[in-house]
Amino acid sequence: MVIKKSILSILFTFVILAVSAQDIPEHISYTRIYDYLDELATDGIIELNSVAKPYSRSFIAEKLLEAQTRKDLNKRQQEDLKFFLNEFALEQDKLPDSKLNLIKNDQLNVAFIQPAFNYRDTMFRARITPLLGMDISYNGNGTLTKRWYGVDFQSMIGKNLSVYGSLRDIQVVGPLLARPTYLNDFPGYEYKESSLGGDFSDSRGGIKYSWNWGSIGLVKDNIVWGDNYHGSNILSGRAPSFPMLTLHLKPAKWFEM
Repeated sequence: MVIKKSILSILFTFVILAVSAQDIPEHISYTRIYDYLDELATDGIIELNSVAKPYSRSFIAEKLLEAQTRKDLNKRQQEDLKFFLNEFALEQDKLPDSKLNLIKNDQLNVAFIQPAFNYRDTMFRARITPLLGMDISYNGNGTLTKRWYGVDFQSMIGKNLSVYGSLRDIQVVGPLLARPTYLNDFPGYEYKESSLGGDFSDSRGGIKYSWNWGSIGLVKDNIVWGDNYHGSNILSGRAPSFPMLTLHLKPAKWFEM
């Protein structure tokens, strides 16, 4: 009897985990998509539990497709929706549209604008994006320049497994505003200080197994707990990324943990 119960439990677990799902988090620093989703939720276009971030890219794509069915978006929201749907195309099991393509067919897209490598087939989808950027801030006290370069990798294997990683080398020229003596929402890092400012590396990544109402994973990432627009009091997201075990469950529409 005990053996039969154990076998039934194993089979039940297998059936649950065999349901299709993917879970690659969209980093909290991409505030444009998070602000857009908050706006749609405020307008009553979508429903959103915004107490914990980051959201998964598949969840974001689901909400974008939900918004696409609505006819009450204004012109700017429609243009933003078109942009984001293309950006989250792999999560819809298709390749994004792009310009200046080096290679483009049904399975592979290598483009210069936006620079990215995208691949999809029946068992594997992947995205590799080079990172290069600069941010300059200026006021009466001086100039702060932030430069970074690196690479971002995301893959979806089969129907349930996701693997992702990101590595950036970042240089700050000017005052290090992430110090505790400053009151702002700059994330903290372990700086290698110099006479000009400081340097640090930001590495994130993880592996997750997902099903239709939850996921479990081993990741190194940033998280935010608590609704806010300028730093949550529970977990603000200002801490450097740290390794953790994650468990996300949503067995019913009205319950999420």
